[in-house]
Amino acid sequence: MQRVTQIVRRFGSAIIAVLLPFLALLIERPMMSLLDIHYEIVRAVVSLACIILLIHSGFRQREYSRSKWEFSFWIALLGVPLLGATWLGLNVIRSYLYPDYWTDSKVARWELVCTLQLWDQRAAVVLTGVVAVLSLWILVSRAVKRPLGG
Repeated sequence: MQRVTQIVRRFGSAIIAVLLPFLALLIERPMMSLLDIHYEIVRAVVSLACIILLIHSGFRQREYSRSKWEFSFWIALLGVPLLGATWLGLNVIRSYLYPDYWTDSKVARWELVCTLQLWDQRAAVVLTGVVAVLSLWILVSRAVKRPLGG
């Protein structure tokens, strides 16, 4: 029981942050028909909540990590869903920026958000590669029974 409590303390906010978008997708249709609200507002709240929970989980990893490499691994791993939540928030902003009529300033803002989303996607791909490399490094160092970086 103590082990479960430690896991929940360490990873609880990250688990909630990863499951929250799936829960929002499951209740999207019933919520829209019952509450008569625009779903973009719910998506914005989910995105913001995920970002806050993942940042909180990053601070929790500092307390539990045994080395700077383990801490780097957890931060990189938490960064992937963080970039996903950021992309979702940018998508909400983009949907509100899509105008009924186009002016130069509205086009520029819309294109800026689209460019930010593109860079967010590229960063997620790079960060996934970093997580893969750090994962292999951790596995090899544990197989050799040497500390990371030593």
